[in-house]
Amino acid sequence: KNKWGYDHYSYYAMLRNIGSLKTLALGCYKVSFGMGLVVNSTISFGKLSALTSLGRTSNNIRVHASQSEYNYFNGLASTVEIAKGLQVSAFISNRNLDATLNKDSMSISSFVTSGYHRTFTEYSKKGNTNEKTIGGNIGFHHRNIVLGATIISSHLDKPLRPDTGTIYRRYYPNGQNFMNLGAYYGFDLGKWSFRGELATNQNSALALVNKMSFMPNGNLKIMALQRFYSYKYSSLYANSFSENGNPQNESGVYLGAEWRISSKWSVMAYTDWFYFPWAKYQVSQSSYGTDNLVQASFSSDNISFSARYRIKVKEKDSDEKQSLKKNIQQRMRLACKINTHTAFSFKTQLDGTITDSGKQEYGVMFTQSVNYDNRKGLKFGISGNYFNSTSYDSRLYAYEKNLRYVYSFPSYYGKGMRLSLCAELKVCDRLQIGLKGGHTKYFDRDEIGSSYQLISQSSYTDLDLQAILKL
Repeated sequence: KNKWGYDHYSYYAMLRNIGSLKTLALGCYKVSFGMGLVVNSTISFGKLSALTSLGRTSNNIRVHASQSEYNYFNGLASTVEIAKGLQVSAFISNRNLDATLNKDSMSISSFVTSGYHRTFTEYSKKGNTNEKTIGGNIGFHHRNIVLGATIISSHLDKPLRPDTGTIYRRYYPNGQNFMNLGAYYGFDLGKWSFRGELATNQNSALALVNKMSFMPNGNLKIMALQRFYSYKYSSLYANSFSENGNPQNESGVYLGAEWRISSKWSVMAYTDWFYFPWAKYQVSQSSYGTDNLVQASFSSDNISFSARYRIKVKEKDSDEKQSLKKNIQQRMRLACKINTHTAFSFKTQLDGTITDSGKQEYGVMFTQSVNYDNRKGLKFGISGNYFNSTSYDSRLYAYEKNLRYVYSFPSYYGKGMRLSLCAELKVCDRLQIGLKGGHTKYFDRDEIGSSYQLISQSSYTDLDLQAILKL
């Protein structure tokens, strides 16, 4: 039934810096303003990267050039500078979303974000819901002062009616019309920097985040971040600093530091305390947790080495569901990268994890990768992983080199191995082709996945092809 050939297309046209017109996007685009409490359709990379970037605010409109079929807009977006340091942005979107409908077929149970349309059931959900969105931002940035305000309003052609009978879903987004309004602010004073944002939704629930950073010299960075996200606050497109990326049902304080001891040695560390006032998945009452990490790194011209330790403690329901128990997760990583001053580089990494929620689970993974870049148009990366974990709770993660516009950080559990190859060739100045292939073999099972995603054997192969033509 797909007369258009491919399952998904992302198309866009972008103009930049033409007089007072700073940005004009037509087609598929992403927007991000302030600290993300109202709208932020970009990727969030976690607490360690927040320390590296010092939690900077981001005001931009950019194209959507990704395989993802979720978390972007389709229409028109523009930013105009009306005076020095004063910019006004506006965007409008009209697109169809994939959704699972309730039994009455007149309301939405949940949105589908996977992008899969392989079966009749999955295909029936394709584009079955229409969303119209309009929004705007006004921002002022002059010398050491940052001020701005953002508004976004969305309308669905069917009301969103999730199953709120389950306690942790009680305050999921609900309704047909959604609106969020926020104001962000900041100033720089010498070695000190302060940023923050306050937002509300159509139910007058609040979300607040404040960040302060201090750089006494070029070798030391210190950052403190406080957030309060009401369990009644929700936004369809928010993405800000939090334990799970979603600014809802969370309060916390984060402290982090990066110290460059010398030209070769550096240390990064953070500690994060968070509290969930309302129930969450597998947690039927309010709970709290801590997340702590320390990393030491050494880097020279031809070799770099890093060691990382992370311990996270969160609460979850006990087996009897009458009380809470602590879930303790420890993760360790050793990594070594060698540059040969040729086209080749090598990286060796060892990961380990220990989880304890009344029963200890273990996991270990060894990763070896080889990268080649001749600076003349050919580059490739080959990696191999061997993993052995006792359960899904002790799963392990490893970055995997992928094609352009694709970010891959898969998880592994059970016992098995994976081999992957990613290659790119610049045929000419205007044409580049890419190939990504991988093979995963499990030693502890005869089937992979379940339901429609069941593979009736112990291994699978994946293949991606890419061509980029610049006109």
